[in-house]
Amino acid sequence: MSAKVAPFADNWAYLKTELGWLERLLLAAVAKQRQDNREVNQIAQSPADRATSHWWKGIITLTPPAFQDDCRVPPKAIKSHKQSYQQLLAARIQASQSQGIVLALPLLCDRFQLSIPEKNLVLLALAPEINRRYSRLYRYLQADTSRLMGIPTVDLGLRLFCRNDLEWRRLRAQLAKPSAFIHQLLHTLEAEPAPLLDRYLQLSPELVNYLLAEAPQGDELHRLVPAAVVTEAIAQPQIYSAPHWHEVVLPRPLLQSLQGLVQQMQFNLSLSATGAETALGQVVLFAGAAGTGKTYAAKAIAQALQQPLTLVDLTHRSATECQALLSHPALQTAPLVLIRAAQQWLGRQETNDNLISRWLSQRRQVPSLTLLTTHFMQSIRPRWRYQLEGVLEFPLPNQLQRRQLWQQMLPDDIEVADEVDWAKVARLALTGGEIQAIAQAALAYARLAEPSRLQAKHLRQAAALRGKTLRL
Repeated sequence: MSAKVAPFADNWAYLKTELGWLERLLLAAVAKQRQDNREVNQIAQSPADRATSHWWKGIITLTPPAFQDDCRVPPKAIKSHKQSYQQLLAARIQASQSQGIVLALPLLCDRFQLSIPEKNLVLLALAPEINRRYSRLYRYLQADTSRLMGIPTVDLGLRLFCRNDLEWRRLRAQLAKPSAFIHQLLHTLEAEPAPLLDRYLQLSPELVNYLLAEAPQGDELHRLVPAAVVTEAIAQPQIYSAPHWHEVVLPRPLLQSLQGLVQQMQFNLSLSATGAETALGQVVLFAGAAGTGKTYAAKAIAQALQQPLTLVDLTHRSATECQALLSHPALQTAPLVLIRAAQQWLGRQETNDNLISRWLSQRRQVPSLTLLTTHFMQSIRPRWRYQLEGVLEFPLPNQLQRRQLWQQMLPDDIEVADEVDWAKVARLALTGGEIQAIAQAALAYARLAEPSRLQAKHLRQAAALRGKTLRL
C-alpha cells in the first residue's frame, strides 16, 4: 500500500465507500443462500424436510454447511478483500481526520470505542435509510415474508460479520451488555421481549440524520446519543476477577503506590466497621496518555478489594451533563468510583465549584476510593489538584514493558511462527492500549490463515490498521 493515500472528500464519499463494501458482502450472502436453497429443494420432499435441512444437509451434500445454516458468507468471500480493504479504509480515515474532515461514523466509533464488527452493525442499520434495495436484501436473507419490515436483525448481523464461533460469541456477548452503546440500538417490535437474535437494529432519526450529514459537527454527537455511563454497582454489581497485580505492567514505584491505595482502603473499611466516624474517603488523580493503563489499574484495584467498580465516562459531555451527574446517587456512596476524563469536572471554569466541593466532601465522609483520570495533569485546575490525596502519573511503557505486554496478549492456543522477533516488535513505541488493539487484530488474521499461526505479516497488517508501521 502506498505511503500516501487520498482523504475522503467529505462524509458522503466515505459512506459510499462503506456501502459499496456492505453491498458486496450482502450479494455474496445472497448467492450462498440461493445455492443452499437449491440443494435443499432438490432433495426435500416436505415442509418438514426443509425445516430440518440444517441437520441432514451436511451429510448428503458435497459442500459442507458453513457456521450458520442459511446465509453464512463463505470465508474466502471475506478474506479476498477484508485485509486490503480495512487497511486502506483506516489509512483514508486517518488522512481525512488529519485535514480536519469530520467523518460521522468513524467519530461515533472513536467516541464509544466500537470494534470493527460493532461499527459494521451500525452501518447495517443505516443502509436502509439510504436505499430501499438494502431492505429487500435483508428480507430475503432473513426470510422475512410476514412483516415485510426490511430491518436487519441481530442474527443477520452476527452471520454476516462473524467468521467463526469465537467471534460470534464475543459479539453476541457485547450486544447483550446493557451498558454498551451498541445495546442501545436494539429494539423489538413485539409487546413481549424477544430473544436477542430476533431483535432489530435501529437507529434514532436524529442519529441517522447526523450520520448522513454532509458536514457533521463533532460537538453535536453528545446531544444525539444517550450518555455512556456504566454504573455496575447499581444495575448489576460486578467484582472484577482480572486483572491481578502480576498482569499489570507498570513501573515498580507506580505499582507500589497503587497497592498502597488498596491497603489504605482496606484499613478504612475495617475502621468503618468498628463504627468510627472519621472521614475515610480518598480522592486520587491518575494522569497519563490514552492507553497507558489507568482504567486497567482501576480494575486491578477493584479485584484486589473485591469491591464493585462504578465507572463514569465524561468524555465529550457538555457542562450541563457533567453537572447533572454530580448528583447521581451512585456517586455519593459507592465504595469505588472511577471518573474518566475528570477535566470535564475539574478543568472547566464554567463548572459549579460549590457543587464539586460538596461532592468531594461527601466522598470523603464515607469509606471510599475515588479515582479520577485525565490525559494531562495540567488540564486539572490547580485549586483542585491541591485538594487531592494524591496524583499518580502513568508513563508510556518502555521497550521491556512493551515486550511483556505483547507476550501477555498471546493466548495459549495460538502458534507463533519462528520469524516473529518479539525484540523487534517491542521497538515500536506504542501504548498498552495500542498493543492490545493491534494484537487482537493480528490474532484475527492468524486464525484465518492456513495453517492457523501468527506470522510477521499478520502483525504488520494489524499495525497498519492503526496507522503504525511495524518493521519485521
